[in-house]
Amino acid sequence: MSRAPDGVSKLTESTFKNVMEQFNPGLRNLVNLGKSYEKSVTAMTLSGKVYFEAVSKIGENAMVSPVSRELGVVLMEMAEVHRKVHIELEENFKSFHKEIIIELEKKTEMDVKYMNATFKRYQSEHKLKQDSLERSQTDLKKIRRKSQGKHSSKYEIKENEYMETISSRQTDMQKFIADGCREALLEEKRRFCFLADKHCMFSYQIGNFYEKAKEMLAMKLPSWQDKCTDITKVPDTVATMIEGLSTPEQSPQVEHCNRNNAASLMPPPAPPLKAQISPLAIMFNPEPRSPLTSASDHNSDQGSLGEGSLSRSASQSSGLNVARRHRVRTIFPHTSGNNNTLLSFDEGDIISLLIHEEKDGWLYGELDRTRQRGWFPSSYCRAYSEPAITYSNLGTPVRRLSVASLPEQEEEEPVLIPPPDYGDDPSSPAVPSTPSPQNTVSLVNGTAKASFLGVLKMSIGSHTDYDLTAGAAMPVSLLWAVDVYGRVYSLSTAGQQWEHCHDAQLEFKRVTAAEQCCWGIACDNNIYLNVHASDLPVRYQEETYENQRWNPVDSFSERLLPSDRWQWSDVTGLQHQPLDSFRLPSNSWEWEGDWYMDENFEGEPTDKEGWTYAIDFPANYTKDKKWNSCVRRRRWLRYRRYKAMDTWAKIPSQQTTLPDPFSDISCGGWEISEEPRGRLSLWAVSLQGKVWFREGIDHHSPEGSLWEEVPLPGEVVQLSCGPGDVVWAVLWEGQLIVREGIGRDSPKGTSWAVVESPSLDVGAIHVAVGISVVWVVTKDNKVWFRRGVNSHNPCGSGWISMVGEMIMLNIGLNDQVWGIGCEDRAVYFRQGVTSSELSGKTWKVINVPRDGDRSHSSASANSLQSAGCYFCGEVGGQSVVSDVESDPEKASTDGATGLVMSDSKCEAFAAPADHTSDQPPDTLKPRIPKVTSDSFISELVSDREPAKTSRELGSAAPALLEEETLPDEGEVNAPCSATLSTSQSGVPLDPQWSNVDLEETQVQLAQTGVALESADTCSLSSVATYTLAMDDPYGADEPPLWAWVSGGGCSVDSHSQLNWFNCSINTSALVQSVQSMSLSVTPAQTAAWRRQIFDQFSERTKREMDSFRHYEQAIEQSVWVKKGTMQWWRDWKPHKWIDVQFALEQFSGPEGNKDGIFFIYYNFYEEKKYLHAFINEITILVPVLNDSKHTFAIYTPERTKQRWPIRLAAATELEMRDWLALLSVSCCDSRGLQGPPSKQAIWSITCKGDIFVSEPSPALEAMPYPTPCDQMFWRQVGGHLRVVECNSVGIVWGIGYDHTAWVYTGGYGGGFFQGLASSTDNIHTQTDIKSVYIYENQRWNPVSGYTNRGLPTDRYMWSDASGLHECTKTNTKPPSPQWTWVSDWVIDYSVSGGTDREGWQFAADFPASYHGYKTMKDFVRRRRWGRKCKLTTTGPWQEIPPIPLSDVTILPHAAQSSVDVVPLWAISNKGDVLCRLGVTALTPAGSSWLHVGTDQPFKSITIGATSQVWGIAKDGSAFYRGSVSPQSPAGDCWYHIPSPAKQKLKHVSVGRTSVYTVDENGNLWYRQDVTPSYPQGSSWEHISNNVRKVSVGPLDQVWIIADKVQGSHSLSCGTVCHRLGVQPMEPKGQSWDYGIGGGWDHVTVRGNSLEPPRIHLPSLTGPSSPAPRSLLPVRSGEANGNAAGC
Repeated sequence: MSRAPDGVSKLTESTFKNVMEQFNPGLRNLVNLGKSYEKSVTAMTLSGKVYFEAVSKIGENAMVSPVSRELGVVLMEMAEVHRKVHIELEENFKSFHKEIIIELEKKTEMDVKYMNATFKRYQSEHKLKQDSLERSQTDLKKIRRKSQGKHSSKYEIKENEYMETISSRQTDMQKFIADGCREALLEEKRRFCFLADKHCMFSYQIGNFYEKAKEMLAMKLPSWQDKCTDITKVPDTVATMIEGLSTPEQSPQVEHCNRNNAASLMPPPAPPLKAQISPLAIMFNPEPRSPLTSASDHNSDQGSLGEGSLSRSASQSSGLNVARRHRVRTIFPHTSGNNNTLLSFDEGDIISLLIHEEKDGWLYGELDRTRQRGWFPSSYCRAYSEPAITYSNLGTPVRRLSVASLPEQEEEEPVLIPPPDYGDDPSSPAVPSTPSPQNTVSLVNGTAKASFLGVLKMSIGSHTDYDLTAGAAMPVSLLWAVDVYGRVYSLSTAGQQWEHCHDAQLEFKRVTAAEQCCWGIACDNNIYLNVHASDLPVRYQEETYENQRWNPVDSFSERLLPSDRWQWSDVTGLQHQPLDSFRLPSNSWEWEGDWYMDENFEGEPTDKEGWTYAIDFPANYTKDKKWNSCVRRRRWLRYRRYKAMDTWAKIPSQQTTLPDPFSDISCGGWEISEEPRGRLSLWAVSLQGKVWFREGIDHHSPEGSLWEEVPLPGEVVQLSCGPGDVVWAVLWEGQLIVREGIGRDSPKGTSWAVVESPSLDVGAIHVAVGISVVWVVTKDNKVWFRRGVNSHNPCGSGWISMVGEMIMLNIGLNDQVWGIGCEDRAVYFRQGVTSSELSGKTWKVINVPRDGDRSHSSASANSLQSAGCYFCGEVGGQSVVSDVESDPEKASTDGATGLVMSDSKCEAFAAPADHTSDQPPDTLKPRIPKVTSDSFISELVSDREPAKTSRELGSAAPALLEEETLPDEGEVNAPCSATLSTSQSGVPLDPQWSNVDLEETQVQLAQTGVALESADTCSLSSVATYTLAMDDPYGADEPPLWAWVSGGGCSVDSHSQLNWFNCSINTSALVQSVQSMSLSVTPAQTAAWRRQIFDQFSERTKREMDSFRHYEQAIEQSVWVKKGTMQWWRDWKPHKWIDVQFALEQFSGPEGNKDGIFFIYYNFYEEKKYLHAFINEITILVPVLNDSKHTFAIYTPERTKQRWPIRLAAATELEMRDWLALLSVSCCDSRGLQGPPSKQAIWSITCKGDIFVSEPSPALEAMPYPTPCDQMFWRQVGGHLRVVECNSVGIVWGIGYDHTAWVYTGGYGGGFFQGLASSTDNIHTQTDIKSVYIYENQRWNPVSGYTNRGLPTDRYMWSDASGLHECTKTNTKPPSPQWTWVSDWVIDYSVSGGTDREGWQFAADFPASYHGYKTMKDFVRRRRWGRKCKLTTTGPWQEIPPIPLSDVTILPHAAQSSVDVVPLWAISNKGDVLCRLGVTALTPAGSSWLHVGTDQPFKSITIGATSQVWGIAKDGSAFYRGSVSPQSPAGDCWYHIPSPAKQKLKHVSVGRTSVYTVDENGNLWYRQDVTPSYPQGSSWEHISNNVRKVSVGPLDQVWIIADKVQGSHSLSCGTVCHRLGVQPMEPKGQSWDYGIGGGWDHVTVRGNSLEPPRIHLPSLTGPSSPAPRSLLPVRSGEANGNAAGC
């Protein structure tokens, strides 16, 4: 089938466009996906290599076993074969990268340029040939017109020549089009062929790989399988050794049990008949199978019990016989009848199988419910997944191993060890989720320690444990901290006590943690590293190459040419690397073995000891030696392993010693790049203020390689590095600097940016950085939060003051915050930190004990003497605190550290009276040691006093344990003995030192005499003393004082269940102790004890309430963030939609005012950039009409001036509406706008029908400097209207697209506003119906008349009104998903200009003016089709039935009272003029309509402030209604007002004295000489053009909707403009002020009756001085200029 040349040309162009717009972008996407494919395969092969390396190590262990040596060989061979397979796969993907990815990248870049040039050349040549042909045709027409005259023969020759020329050019044109189409199609095909050919090659390579892998595995697999089948085979040497051992005699008891068991398990013979089949089994399974036939033979216990064979899972060690039985669940009831060998059961019973083998459909088992045994049909049951474990011969219970003596453990419950199961049956039961009593788990720091084979655990590489018996798998990670004495502690997320790192031999200054390791600075100024142990070892492969050259004498030898590489070198040959030159980086490494040759080359084994051959150095090497192979090399490998796991290892110093020691350290950066694995960034600060960066830290090198200095703008005192690319530091002067340019290729960054301190008067001393947060502590210990921080904007946007005083902060995973309090030196956790609320809600102290805490009583709970001493100690001296409350689990007898008690008859030591009366109560005030790293900052940078001691803090710090004094020997009345430590007995201790950076602790322990109760008060009085450890500087019950905390490796979030904030107490032990002690307690002691407990509770309550006194303020001062993904219409050319990250950040100030910023993050040529705007700068958020995207625009004053808003597109309309609601509420909160609009509000409507209001300021109309129109804020109100009118008493009416009248109810919100953004009452359901129109276009031709076949230059045959967009009945959709069709397509006959009977309008050509009848010159025609759609929404609107309206107006002046009737006029959809009666402020809907007679239909009406009524008829003429007054609301007659010359008016608006009207051509006219005595005026004066609608306010303010604005873009049609300079003496104004736009369709200012302030400026130069310049010179024009400025 032949095509027309135009069709072929279009096919050519579409082919070129397809290649340029579809194929080439598709190739780019294919390249990116291919790279991702490569990365995934590389990660898979790397994981496979590591896995099979572990298999090989297990095989090496098996090689040592005398029985499993062959299996070890099998495992090692397996690992080697799989390693070769992975290497082969890597080589294939190297080829894939080289031959496909790189080639596609090159071809794509070249093809883009080539296709653009080819297409332009084709278009230019086609245009030239087309123009030449058209010129020839034009010349031919001229010749033919001339030849129609008298001398026709004169032009025949020329006409023939022109005909030949045209024919020749047409032939050339057709040939050119055909050749161009062929070439374009071939170009397209070439590209697809290229792509398919490349992937065919790759498929061939992959096929070869699979075949090779199959061959490699098939060669070895049979031998492997043979060695694994017989698991009972034992080597002869081992068998001989076992047989030589003497077999011990069996005890009579065991023999007796075995005989009984054998007799009891001997089943009766099976029934002779085949078992009956259940009905359902017959129906669904013709051949029923046993419930155990699907199970593996490994679980069948290798024989039946009836034959006397033992199950291999049975264990008889230690007198324990544990046998696992299979169980089944019955699905049908069964009765035995008279046969005693059969088993009766009900549906759902559980039966334990005693014989696992099925015999003729029968199974033998024991019913668990009745313990009856018998045969039963196998089809009546199904396998039961939970195994039954029976225990027999429990003569000796099995206990947990413990270091304690056996007599002390006899009260423990026996712990039974489940049998080991090494079967590979997939149907084997899983570990139950609830821990059984046999699986006992002890918790140490929250980490489950399982009994042997009792609990299954796995350890993830980042020190994360998962306990499979705990139900929910919660990862366990650590929080690290250093106290003021330099001791390092860790707190598990599942634990309840601080664990002391006992392997840390030195005191530490600071630590910084990651998930896999922890770094620290010790007192010797060296850096130490603690790598967490994991199942994946840290290994590094060292390699070197041995090179040889061939010569005729020695063949291949070590004699190389002088120009050759080294004999032992690296892979490049440039570095000399002999075997003995390799050294371990530090003592933390060890060699796994000796050097060995790599006998594989590119996945294949090599010949002759691993040599590979080549022609020369360097070249491509092969494993086969050729005749021209002159050089060869082989690779030697050796592995080293990092052995210093879970211990602090010193980082080796580099060759060049650092000039000064480090004072701060911070690690992070693990989220910058995934390669290399385990990559970290370690930053350090020296005492001289220099910053250093540690290079080369990754999984294979956890210590890194060397330190590199980073240039600085000043001296740094502290630094913090986040998990990403955010690094902040504190300068000596208190300023902050931010590292910029950090990325995957530049982990150190490129430059520093300076950020001022949060407080100008007080500098910063500490900074903590996370992923999207920065927290700062200033010199006055105030805490500040930096908002707007992310990788695109590392400097952030502003500071927010937070509640609390801290000495330091640290940011962990998920941006969680820890800090150390300024007053009590306790560790605090910031609660409520989420991804949307980064600042959190409140601080909460972490209240858990230390593992070495001595505040645990050692008295036995069962001892009456200890009970007496316990209460005597508390009543007599308040220094002794209840130890049972602190840790009752340790309230057991301990001879080493327990209380040394006297006999029950022993009396207490009596202290002298003056010792207790004269001693001041606050004598014991030990000074809190101050960390020098903190004092280094605080004393040199801060201007505050040193921190207060714990006793100076009042109730915030717990009291130190006071000790009782020893009386004189004469005062001892009984032979009582007591043991006192040196610190308690009054002998001064040596000064407590921490490390070189810790201040001296001056411990001043004063001896305090405590007078106990007399013997009459307590008959069991004695002395209670505690033995304090010499190495613990804290007193009993005294909380630790912390100096540093690091949560970089602590994986918690706001939903984590932590036990850090309330240390649990063993209530049962406490109750038992109290019960045992209550036998010897007197009422006086009980009363004193209760009084003391009440005082302690009161003090604690006060302390807790003090901690929450700023809670409400902390909630108010917060930051809330919401993020999402959108598309942004970028500002620069070429304009297109690009994917961006959108974030809204809200924050509140100390006064409670709310504000926010929204950010748009995008990448520009791989450079991270962002766009932002403050919420209080946004003037309007408006949905935008877009057929393919859900778009909305954001305006700011600057964007309004540029006529270029920020356009964003959401994925769905629901998401767009959610963002619009959230942004609108945020904008209203920042401006303090709440509730419904005011009575003076300005209302407007967009072309989509959305309703907006703006609250005018008094300065909006002020002269000479009014508020610019682009600074007005518009907020949306729910509902959907086409017209809205209002007045200054709050009466608002609207008209929908279906001409339904609506009245405003006084509410706010509705639509997509939910919750607090919408009022609960006065919101009603609102519906609106509008018609969607499309046009059917046709062209006439002489053959077939009017058809749908138009010219190539014609519009689409089905189009919109403009003809530029194709709109058919099938592809035309409602305006948005909220609209639904309610009718079918019908012909619209109500078109302007009229139609014929079929709805057609005719014209000479497209586009033109159409008429409803056909003439001889009409060659085109069109008709309009319409379809109705319906919208259902909500808003503060109530329907006014039943008359449909087309226009409405309300008297604009303010009423005197709420009962005054307000005149309201309207026009029905048929053109009738109506007057509404009974409209007041209380009843805005009115009561009834009054018809006002007219000679013709009207289309616009308005009423002025003095009741002057003007109207516009449908023919475009103007009318004035006379005698309108409150007594005569309808007036008496109409006065015709002549229209401007040759113009038809369409809209009119009247203010106080001004009358403005708009004609059908968009001209704005002003009526001159309107006075109260002559209200009709005299003449019309032209003001502007390009005006759609006008609104005149009660103060004669003039606002319009302009269709075109100078310098605007696509959104300019429908811009709100304000007339400037309107004054009583100059009512026409001076110029236009452009506001929001476009897309607006209606505006009304008839409710704004705020009188503007009058500003009188003194004259500086006299009367001749020029007028002041306008604020908007660019947008201002002449007094009678156009609104568009043109």
